[in-house]
Amino acid sequence: LSGECANYQLHLTVPKGYTCAVTGTMTGLRQSADGRMQYTLDAPAVREVGLVISPALNRKARIVDGVLLLAYAATVTEANRMLNVAVDALTCFFFFFGGYPYGTFTVCAAPMGVTGAEYPGMVMIAESLLQDEDKALEYAIVHEAAHQWWYGLVGSDSSTHPWMDEALCEFSLLEYVGDKYGKNA
Repeated sequence: LSGECANYQLHLTVPKGYTCAVTGTMTGLRQSADGRMQYTLDAPAVREVGLVISPALNRKARIVDGVLLLAYAATVTEANRMLNVAVDALTCFFFFFGGYPYGTFTVCAAPMGVTGAEYPGMVMIAESLLQDEDKALEYAIVHEAAHQWWYGLVGSDSSTHPWMDEALCEFSLLEYVGDKYGKNA
């Protein structure tokens, strides 16, 4: 889905054994007689929807300032690692930029040819970054989380004018690094 901001209610049915990471807040989940999972999600005031469906996703969750943070990855350890970074990023951005517009923020590792992709209430991070020992995973999550404000709240057109939100996300990453590691970092 793409275009103008709208309120969506999504109904997804996924195969038995699969997990769904998606934009929005889950309002219903039930298993059908054949084992398929049926999700109902509300995604208010979004321009598009991000979606990952996989049989290999583990989930970790935490609530920060009333926002449900979810992280999905192949292992619980990887999901927890991503969740910790997401908590740090959103906590920093709450302080610098103000309230978060959605009830849920989801970070999901996915097989991708780029480091990350942003959607309202959700970001996807290249699963290959989970193997890096340096700051690449952290910086990718922080940059993509900043898109919740810079393109999400501000409403720039990230397809035709990416310089607008990408520049602000890099600025936000520098604010995060300075806040977490000190100005000399």
